[in-house]
Amino acid sequence: MRVNIVFRFFLVIIFCWVSSSASFQSLTDKIRIRPDLPADQVIKVWVFFTDKGGGDVSLAKCVPVTDKALWRRAMRGADVDNTFYDREVNPVYVSATEPLVEKIGYPSRWLNAVSVEVKTAKLSKLADLPFVRRITEVAKFIRKPVVADDNLGFRKPAVTTDHDYGDSYNQLNQIRVIDLHHQGLSGAGVTILMLDSGYKVSHQAFSHLDIDSTYDFINNDPDVEDSSGYIDQQYHGTMTLSVIGGLTEGEVIGVAYDATYLLAKTEISHDNIEIEIEEDYWVAGIEWGEHLGADVVSSSLGYSDWYTYEDMDGKSAVTTVAADIAASLGVIVVNSMGNGGRTAAKPTLIAPADGDSVIAVGAVDFEGSILGFSSNGPSADGRIKPDLCAQGSGVRVAVLEGYSYGSGTSFSCPLVAGVVALLLEARPNWDYGDVYAALTATASHADNSDSVYGYGVVNAPAALGAAAVDHVVAYPNPCSTSITFEFPVSEPGEVSVQIFTVAAEEVITIKGKVLSGKSAALHWNGCNQAGEEVAAGIYIAYIQGPNINEITKLFKL
Repeated sequence: MRVNIVFRFFLVIIFCWVSSSASFQSLTDKIRIRPDLPADQVIKVWVFFTDKGGGDVSLAKCVPVTDKALWRRAMRGADVDNTFYDREVNPVYVSATEPLVEKIGYPSRWLNAVSVEVKTAKLSKLADLPFVRRITEVAKFIRKPVVADDNLGFRKPAVTTDHDYGDSYNQLNQIRVIDLHHQGLSGAGVTILMLDSGYKVSHQAFSHLDIDSTYDFINNDPDVEDSSGYIDQQYHGTMTLSVIGGLTEGEVIGVAYDATYLLAKTEISHDNIEIEIEEDYWVAGIEWGEHLGADVVSSSLGYSDWYTYEDMDGKSAVTTVAADIAASLGVIVVNSMGNGGRTAAKPTLIAPADGDSVIAVGAVDFEGSILGFSSNGPSADGRIKPDLCAQGSGVRVAVLEGYSYGSGTSFSCPLVAGVVALLLEARPNWDYGDVYAALTATASHADNSDSVYGYGVVNAPAALGAAAVDHVVAYPNPCSTSITFEFPVSEPGEVSVQIFTVAAEEVITIKGKVLSGKSAALHWNGCNQAGEEVAAGIYIAYIQGPNINEITKLFKL
């Protein structure tokens, strides 16, 4: 009997030990941080939640979404649960973490997570909360700032152009943006989200710029210029913004100078030695820009830190996941490939450039040869990266005082993002797949793509011409009074243009007869069916006719 009791006692001890070990193992599986950190060290981590909670509380707290964002989702987005992405993180869950952490950071609706600063000794208790799914460290990337580049080799215009491009001529001419400027394309009607450091918005190069909204995610305020703070905080963002949106005759002309801009400050510049980038600011910035109606993201940033090359698989890095969610909502994300060069044992691309719905941009010189610092691919799951290239050396930029030159994939990125904006201006119904196919099929290395050039240097007018011949052109768009709809027709019939508000209320229907083989045009005078002028805003036009069935957006000023 005594033997049985002792035996049973040892069985209970062994069972408890196994159960405890299993529980501990299950708990630690929730946590992914760098090993051997001191117990009292404060680190920033993501806390991912299991769900958004039930009941009316979470359902009622949805972020306001602009009409433009709703239109873009409907036009270019995938079939996803928008209500989940708009619903706020459960505040009860966030509050429950507060006693265990040093500071609450940014919640992410898309990731169902919150960033927090916490002592490593408290991580186990944090992971033990029943609604915590996992905890990962917030990745950072520290890089040297871009310096002035004296590597000049500019090809001046041989013909008269609409603008005096000055030394920005070659960076635009190489990707043939000037051809699209000749056609009247300048980004009008397209909203571009910039994710970068601060911006000197008072610079002469931006005096024309249509800035819709700004937000500083470092200091939680709308001031992205930091005019009273550390001045070099403006440095990088000012340069990248000038490449895509600047307009100073004879100095720098941006690719999409007439676009509307959302400026998010997501980079910390400590001093003139290094720049620290934290991925939770980037995620907060892209969520903010998406619900305000961004069509294109230009992100000259990247995140590595504790990520390995194996994490560059299009689904592991936090910013890559967020970029793919943005793409599913109809936003086209363009990101720098990185400046890691190609001498490492493994490819040097950075997140979120590894995303399968992200256009990653490498850098070439003014003659189109790949630059030594431009990172290489492929992604860890074997996809071609970079996707495209543009000039990344001797790029004409605005700096804090005047103008200079810069080098890096930081500058090839806004060149390509600007081209995407021009394509969407001309083809507002194109989604990510249309844009990607047009750009990659017409780039310089389309027939011999690799992990160095990707599909090669962009050819903007060729990409625009990759559309089918039968398409509708609406011009001018935006308009202040009237818009003309012009389209080719293949057979006789009737053409109709139905115009709706973004709330799906019909404004007017215009009809006309067309003859075979003739170009047809219909005109809208900016009035409703009763002859009353409609308010300024966004409208949707549905055009139907022989072999024509198109949707396009209109902007009335």
